[in-house]
Amino acid sequence: MLPCLSDTAGAQKALLGFAALLTVLCSAFAIYGAADLHTPVPWGDSWDGLVQFYINAQDGQTAAWWGQHNEHRFVISRVLYWLDYTVFGGALVSLFVWNFFFAGLGVWLFIKLAGIAVQKAGSGQISRFVFLLTTLFLIAWLYLWTQYETLAYAFNPHFFLAYVMPLWAFYLLYKVRDGAGSKTFALACFIGVLSAGSMANAIATLPFMVIYAAIMQMGVKRIGILAALSVSVITLYMWGFKSVGGHGSITESTLHDPIGMIRFVLNYMGGPFFFFAGKGAAGAFAAPVFGAFFIGSCAVFAWKALRTRGRSAFAIMLLVFILYIGAGAFATAGGRLPMGLGAAFAPRYTTPTVMAWAALLLLYMPLIFTLLKTKLGQRVLTAGFIAAFLLVTAMQSTVFMEKRDWAKGRAIGGLAAEMQVRDDLYLKKIYNDPARVLTIAQTASARNIGFFGREEYRDVREMIGTKAPPAPPACDAMIHGSANLPNDNNYGRIYGAFSAQSSYVPAAVYIVSETGDIIGYGLTNMERSLPDRPSTYAQKFWFTGYMKAADYNADLYLQDTKGKCRTGKINYPLK
Repeated sequence: MLPCLSDTAGAQKALLGFAALLTVLCSAFAIYGAADLHTPVPWGDSWDGLVQFYINAQDGQTAAWWGQHNEHRFVISRVLYWLDYTVFGGALVSLFVWNFFFAGLGVWLFIKLAGIAVQKAGSGQISRFVFLLTTLFLIAWLYLWTQYETLAYAFNPHFFLAYVMPLWAFYLLYKVRDGAGSKTFALACFIGVLSAGSMANAIATLPFMVIYAAIMQMGVKRIGILAALSVSVITLYMWGFKSVGGHGSITESTLHDPIGMIRFVLNYMGGPFFFFAGKGAAGAFAAPVFGAFFIGSCAVFAWKALRTRGRSAFAIMLLVFILYIGAGAFATAGGRLPMGLGAAFAPRYTTPTVMAWAALLLLYMPLIFTLLKTKLGQRVLTAGFIAAFLLVTAMQSTVFMEKRDWAKGRAIGGLAAEMQVRDDLYLKKIYNDPARVLTIAQTASARNIGFFGREEYRDVREMIGTKAPPAPPACDAMIHGSANLPNDNNYGRIYGAFSAQSSYVPAAVYIVSETGDIIGYGLTNMERSLPDRPSTYAQKFWFTGYMKAADYNADLYLQDTKGKCRTGKINYPLK
C-alpha cells in the first residue's frame, strides 16, 4: 500500500527522489531526441521563411524583416535567423538552442506560478513538498516529446514565443493587480507589444490583457492604455496585410460545419493525449474526451472565479491565458478544418496545449490540498503523480522511435538541392515544392549560405566535370543500387557502401570516370536511405549520391574527396 505523505518525511523524500530521477530522464530524452533530429539542411517553410528571408536581407530588402510569411510576421525569429547565418555559421544550431531556451522560459514562468498557486492553497511543510513535486512535473511536462516538431525544428522559436510571451505579460499584469508599480505595468505593456512579433495569433495578447484588466477593475487609465496599444498594434500589423490563400475561413467553417469546429477544438485541446493513447483510433478517441474534460474544468473554474473575482485574480489570470490558447485553437480550427479533424493532432499544436494543461494543473491546486487532508486522498494523489511521471517518461522514450530517418533524408535532399538535381523523392523531404526549393537553392548555393557553405556540400555542382585529385588505390567500396529520376534526365541516384572491414570511411565520395573526371558525388553515413541494406553493415559505411546519366555503364572509380584513397574500377549497370 502507498504510504501517507503526512506520516513521514521519508515518504516525501522518496517520492521527490523518484520524481527528480524521471524529470532528469525526461529532459535528457527531449534534448537527445531533438539533437538527433537536427540537421543544418532547412526543412519545409524554412526555405521561404528562413533561407529566402536571409537572401532578401542580404540584398538590402528592409521589408523582409516585417513582411508576411503566410499570415505571420516573424520579426523576433528573423533576428535570430540573421544571427545564426551571420554569427554562428548557418548550421541552425543556435536556433535549436533558442527553442529549448524559450521552452525553458516557459518552465521558469510556470515554476513562479506554481509557487503562487501553492502559497494560496496551503501552508507548512506539506506545501513545500507539493511545490517541489509540482515543479519537477512541470519541467518534465513542458518538454513533452509530443512537441518534437517545435523542439527539433530550427525554424520554430516563434512557436514558443507566441505562448510564453503572452503568459509573461498576463503574469506581470497580475503582479500589477497584486500591488506592483508602474514599472511592472510598463514591462507588461512592452511584452504585450513585442508578442505581436512572434506569430499572428499573438496580436491577441494585448486585447486579452484588456479583458483581464477590465475584469479585475484595474482602473480606467490602465485599461485605456492597454486598449490604445491593442488598437495601435493590430492596426500596424494589418497595414498592407494580404489574405493567405489555401486556408479555410473561420466564418465559413463555423457556419457550414459548426459540429466539425467543436470536434476540431476538442481534438486540439486534448492533443497531447492523442499521443499518450498511441495515436490511431485509440488516440482519436482519447483526445476529444480529454479535450471535453479540459473545457468543462475551465468552465467550472471560471464560474467560481468570476463570482469571487476580488479574491481570484490569480485564477482569472490563468483562465485568461487558457482562453487565449482556446481562441487560437478556434482560429486554427477555422483554417485547418478543411484538411480534416486529424489536422488538430499536428505535433506543433501540442506546444500551446501542453502549456494550457500546465495552467489547469495549477487551477486544481486547491483541490489537491483538500485531498491531502485525508490519508485516502494522499494515497490517491501519490498514485496519480507516479502514474503521471511514468506516462510522461514513456512518452519521452519514443525519441528512440519517432522520425528516425529525418536527418538522413534531409541530408540527401540538401545534396540534391546543391547539385540542382530534380530528385523529387528526396527534395520533398526538405520541401513540398521541389521546383521552389531548387530555385531558392540556386542563389543560396552560389553565396554558400548556411549548409551550402559546409565542406561536404560547398561547390559540389561546380566540381562536376573537373578533374579529381590523384589518390592511391586503397579504398574498398561498391555501388549496390541505383534509380533513374523521372524528372531529371541529367542525373541518376546511386547507393553503395564501403567494405565493412574498412578502417577509413570518408565523409563524402567522388564518382570518377576512367579519364579522371568527376561525374558524381555522394555522402556517406546514409544507411537509412538505402533500401534492403545488409544487416551486417553499420550506418557509417553506406553512401548515397548522384552521377551524370551520360556516364551510365561506364567504368568508374569511387574516391575519397580528400584524396586519401580510391577504389579499383567498377562497372555497375545503371540502366
